Amino acid sequence: MQAARETVLAVVSQEHSRRLLLAVRAQQEKPIVLRTESFSTDVGWYSQQEMTLSRAELAGLKNVLGLQVPKSCERALQLDE
Repeated sequence: MQAARETVLAVVSQEHSRRLLLAVRAQQEKPIVLRTESFSTDVGWYSQQEMTLSRAELAGLKNVLGLQVPKSCERALQLDE
């Protein structure tokens, strides 16, 4: 089984050896990925937790939190339709 193609849109936050990423995966039912990663000098960045969202779920979360999403991300996420 081949892994889905993924584009990292932003590093939402990063401190020390931990970060939160926002990514989008091609051709998935829930293509939006929020993922926490940790860094190890032996391994590099590796996933700790992951949550997938549909575009509608992300749009709702964005509205509830009052987030401003950059236009470049809105186009990639297709939130402006």
